[in-house]
Amino acid sequence: MVGLCLAMGCATPEARYRILSIFFDEVPLPESMRPPPLPEEAPVVETAVLTRPQRPRIAWVMHEPECEECHSSKTTKLPFLPAPELCWECHDEEDFVAKVSHGPFAAGACLECHSPHKSQNPTLLVLAVPDLCGKCHDATTFPGIERHRSEQGDDCVECHDPHAGPSEYMLASDGPGALGTRTAIAKTGPPPAP
Repeated sequence: MVGLCLAMGCATPEARYRILSIFFDEVPLPESMRPPPLPEEAPVVETAVLTRPQRPRIAWVMHEPECEECHSSKTTKLPFLPAPELCWECHDEEDFVAKVSHGPFAAGACLECHSPHKSQNPTLLVLAVPDLCGKCHDATTFPGIERHRSEQGDDCVECHDPHAGPSEYMLASDGPGALGTRTAIAKTGPPPAP
């Protein structure tokens, strides 16, 4: 009996329950072994049809042209021309040209930053600014970056034109969203309202 008492003192609550329930009836279950409490009133399902919860609606920015304006047919993925030549069929190249060009723009890599069909971001950007800029530019290397963020926040295009600009670092000379950005917004429309 002494051995049983010593075992009981060193045992876990579950082991104590198992030992005591051999000798006694109605030994209370330890907390860890109790089933979860039942709800007071279980919801009554009146129909077998369950509805999926509504997901938030995504506001898409759509590219305006019809499929056939860029592709030879709705069934082929091949465009008539490669970018940027195809882009210049609708967008005026002269609106985007300035003294200093952004690398991807100068290389004609429009699709590095813009989606050709639809996007959740203004001007069909593949990512929101500054995430898009951060794909290539490491913010820690910019001189005075804390001053940048404290004065301007994270909207790089408030001061820098993403296509081309009149001065070093494509700084816009006539205020926020200069040159190509303003032109692109005018041609594609403002971003959708939330």
